[in-house]
Amino acid sequence: MNNKPLVSVVIPTYKRSEMLKNAIKSVLKQTYKNVEIIVVDDNDPDSAERKQTQQLMENYKKHKKILYLLHPKNMNGAAARNTGFKNANGKYIAILDDDDEFLPDKIQLQVDKLESLDDSWGICYTQFIRKKNNRIIDRGIENMEGYVSNEVLKGGLYISAGSNLMIRSDVVDKIGGFDESFPRKQDLEFLIRASRVAKITHVPKICLIINKDDRTNVLSEKELVRNTEKFLKTFAKYIEKLPGQERRKIIIGQNLLIARYYLIRGKFRSM
Repeated sequence: MNNKPLVSVVIPTYKRSEMLKNAIKSVLKQTYKNVEIIVVDDNDPDSAERKQTQQLMENYKKHKKILYLLHPKNMNGAAARNTGFKNANGKYIAILDDDDEFLPDKIQLQVDKLESLDDSWGICYTQFIRKKNNRIIDRGIENMEGYVSNEVLKGGLYISAGSNLMIRSDVVDKIGGFDESFPRKQDLEFLIRASRVAKITHVPKICLIINKDDRTNVLSEKELVRNTEKFLKTFAKYIEKLPGQERRKIIIGQNLLIARYYLIRGKFRSM
């Protein structure tokens, strides 16, 4: 009998059927085998991307570990993740964007870390590399642990949460999943709420590849500012309770993230 906890890997997908194949393959190649994969298709039903994704998923229709769910319309990444959460059976849930890849021991190392700690610890991340055209262009080597919501608010925790987090399912239930009203910063908003109810730990090893996809929509400055304002407004009551210096750091940190976004986009587009 398999007494290892089940891990549910939720993969939302939108307009990336050719990259989705590698994401799924990276989960199937995990050294940790007690997993289920939940692919949530967020493409519009009549789109070419929906047809392409359906054709790809035909290859997995007899695979007992893979569940393929189709949205009735494009609902956004947060909604797709929530659909995955609602259908997950695992003690732990890992999230993976459709253009990224787990390295083979990621799930094993994260499960081992969380299983070694008490229930106050409910979230785990790893180090990662970001690649473009098979060339490493960035690294995430954070080692912060504990209750980290303030650091996330300040933009001080760089972990690419959208593909990196493993989180205990009861923590997801407690915070109600993703906020579907957020067009961007969905993963950070989710992480802030999660890290207020559970401590976060990390694996000091590169276990994740983030693949830079130039097709990702670039937000305008106006859209970024609007989204940042929404982000800060959402947590306004929490921020107001902090000392003045901490409040200023959060405002400055969020505005620096806007600058970083454009700096990285401009630099990487030229490569």
